[in-house]
Amino acid sequence: MERFKKTPKKISSNGLVIASIPNVRFYEVIYGLMFKDEWNYSDAGGILDSTHLRFFTLKTIKKMFKKCGFEIVQIEKKLAGKRKLRRINRVLCGLLTPFFVWQYFIVARPVEK
Repeated sequence: MERFKKTPKKISSNGLVIASIPNVRFYEVIYGLMFKDEWNYSDAGGILDSTHLRFFTLKTIKKMFKKCGFEIVQIEKKLAGKRKLRRINRVLCGLLTPFFVWQYFIVARPVEK
């Protein structure tokens, strides 16, 4: 994160950072922790890819960008999950949506000082 804190100084005033960040709050990760007592890294990619250094939820993504001197201007979600579970989520008016987000796409700009 120390490198990321230095990034705003290296970007022009109209420059942007575009990031794709996996959501550790995804239901399959939570399920593995709660019911299987597992946190298995993978070399095949995904949320628990063995190359990932840190893990984030939307709340901690926002905190990190703010702490590092960025303003988030756009957030997009890539949803995933079994169709049956997504139907249940619709019935619940989207209450479980954060658990179906596979990754977040973030667009941010340096905060002007």
